Amino acid sequence: GISRMASHDFAQLLAKNLTSDLSATLGIEWSRRETWNRNYSETRVPLVPSAIIELLSHQNFTDVRYAHDPHVKFMIARSLYKSILQYVNYQHDITDYQVQPLPVNTFAAQFIDEKGCVRLTWEPTIDILEPTAHPTGYVVYTRKGARDFDNGVFVHTNEYEINIESDEQYSFKVV
Repeated sequence: GISRMASHDFAQLLAKNLTSDLSATLGIEWSRRETWNRNYSETRVPLVPSAIIELLSHQNFTDVRYAHDPHVKFMIARSLYKSILQYVNYQHDITDYQVQPLPVNTFAAQFIDEKGCVRLTWEPTIDILEPTAHPTGYVVYTRKGARDFDNGVFVHTNEYEINIESDEQYSFKVV
């Protein structure tokens, strides 16, 4: 029941955003490749708007280098995520959505006394492409030994203090 034009509009948005995001983050002029309207059943009779993305060529050495770079993979995935978020919100007439903030950086753990208190600190990563992608708080997850991470603690600042036991291995994750 959805027009093929919905998939066409979605594919155009994906291509436009990928081109601008990759150009800005990689510091190069990313070439926008052609958007085709072919008779693939995945996009011809969708239940939801859909697109087939062919972004990199295995016959181009520069593309191969980009395809194996974790930073580029992340930026491609993030651009696709932002386009999907934008398109879904557009479909429902929502204009005030917020993009997921980037992962924190400069994470550090510092002992602050001999009794086992540790201060965790980090900085938010500013997303120059997305003004809505700023954190309003953080969740600090703790893992003790080989167990799973706990359910986390929500904090409003970019530091957290925790008491730890000696002779135990701890892992922390901040999102």
